[in-house]
Formats: sequence, C-alpha cells, structure tokens
Amino acid sequence: MATVTFPSRKTTFPISAEEVGDGWLQLLNLIVHCGTVKGTRKGDRLTEVLNAVVTIKLASDEGTIPPCFDFGTEELEAYYRHFSSLSRPEEVDYTYGERLQNWSWFNQETSRMEQVNQLERTIDRLQRSHDTKRGTMVLLGPTDLDRLDDAPCVVLATFNIVDERLYGTYVIRSDDIYNAWPFNALSLTRFQREVSKRIGILVDSATFISHSAHIYERDWDKARAKLDEWFKRPLPFQADPSGLFFFGVENGLARALFISPEADMVLWEGESRDPEELIRYIVDTMPWLTAQHIRYLGEEGAKLTRALREDVPYEQG
Repeated sequence: MATVTFPSRKTTFPISAEEVGDGWLQLLNLIVHCGTVKGTRKGDRLTEVLNAVVTIKLASDEGTIPPCFDFGTEELEAYYRHFSSLSRPEEVDYTYGERLQNWSWFNQETSRMEQVNQLERTIDRLQRSHDTKRGTMVLLGPTDLDRLDDAPCVVLATFNIVDERLYGTYVIRSDDIYNAWPFNALSLTRFQREVSKRIGILVDSATFISHSAHIYERDWDKARAKLDEWFKRPLPFQADPSGLFFFGVENGLARALFISPEADMVLWEGESRDPEELIRYIVDTMPWLTAQHIRYLGEEGAKLTRALREDVPYEQG
C-alpha cells in the first residue's frame, strides 16, 4: 500500500514528551507522515524532516528501558561503555567519551599537540558560575566530515543551569531515528544525570535537535508497526507549567484571566465581545502553551461563544 505523506512546512518541528520512549514514538509518527523521501550518497533511500526538536522532562532516576525499544539493559550498557570510553579501540576512529575527556588538539601558542578534557572544564565552569553560557562540549572536529567515512553525528552537548536545575541540549547533525536515536537519547540523558550529580543539583529536561531526522527505507515497515502497537493517543491530562486560565462572561464580554501555576499572581488579563478573537489572541501571543492547553482553549472558546450568542450560563471546565 502506498504511503500518503501529509503536507508540512518541512522544517522545525517542536515535540514535548514526558519520557524517552514517547519522544521516540512522536518522532517516528512525524517522519512517517511528513518526511520527504530522498536518496543518500551511499545509494540508500530515506524519509526525512529537518530540525526536529524533542524536549523530554527527565526524572531524577534513569528508570527502566521503554518497552517500545527493541533492546534491553545489556545492549544499552554495552553501547554506553563504548559511548563513554576514554580510549578508542584500534578498529574505530573515535568514541564520544574520548572526545569529551581526552581529545587531542593543536595548541598554536606552544606549537604542540595537547590533550583536553572538555567534560572537566565544563563541570568546573558550571560549579564556579551557575549563570555560565560556556557549558558546551564539541564532538565534531573541523575536518571530520572530510576525512572520516563515519563522522560523529552528535555535534555538541550544552548544559545550562536555570533555577538550580540542569538543562541539557544536544545537537545532532544526522540522526537515524529508528536505530540510533534511542541509544543516543538514553546515553546522553544518563550522561546529563551524572553531570548533575557532580554539580550537586537536579536534572530538569533534555532537548535533542536533529538537523536531519530520518528513517531508512529498510526500517519504514518496522516504524509503522511500532506506531500501530505503541503510539496510543490521547495522552492523560498534563498540567501546563506556563499557568492557568480562568474565563467568564460579563456585560456581553468574554473575559480571560491568566495566572501563575501557584495561583498567586495574575500574569495577563483580557476581554473581547468575540470569544474566537480572544482565544486566537491568546494562542498567537503565547506560543509556549502546551498542545493540550491550546486544545482546551478551543473548547472553552466554543462554550463562551454559545453563552454569548444564546444567552445561556457559561461554566468553565
């Protein structure tokens, strides 16, 4: 059966997830339905979207491997040992651990090759200043794309501290979503937790920016099967960290009040004779609201419209 590809803007797709497994399933769903089919330099075919951004809310503990993944604890531990290894075997060109903690570079001031431990330097910067914007470790060298057939896919990792919690951002230039993304996501979030323990603060979220998020043709049927088995919607209610809306009808006007999550501060208020105009204004000026919250606003807008047009009581919720 031919696959119908939905029209899309081709680039920049923000996704939010409560755990790694659901983030992966949302990526599969996006690429299966909106990806552009193209060839590769090696003669393969894949379907691709550009700049998929997945943000995952992290628990303090790693937890179990999501059941939708095709591997278990032993495979993940073997991958993480290679991922974090300080030295590379003879048959490989690099490990991420080596580049994070033992990367050779040419010091122009001394005209000598030296070793640099990016991880320790980053942790030191974060410990000395929680406001630093220099918590970045680079994993792709300037000549890697020219000289390595299998150059690093993870370009950089950046840590920031906000409100005494550690946020991680990972930029990936070429991302095999079906096979590689689960291993890298679990490894990088484990890495983030280890850094947070070194600094002595809690983790918050991890964001993965995949410039080329793709699925190879050989994995298309498997991706669809995963979605059929595991991608269940709608999700249970998730509170929006942005705040809470209260609506009402008074003197022929739809009124809106937006308050802090703790209900101790009014953040915004507005009114309009046209509830649809009011809801559109909220959505257009507050793009940080969650998708569930935006759907809820649409439902309340319809109820406000009915209350004003038919002169019936409005009851929120």
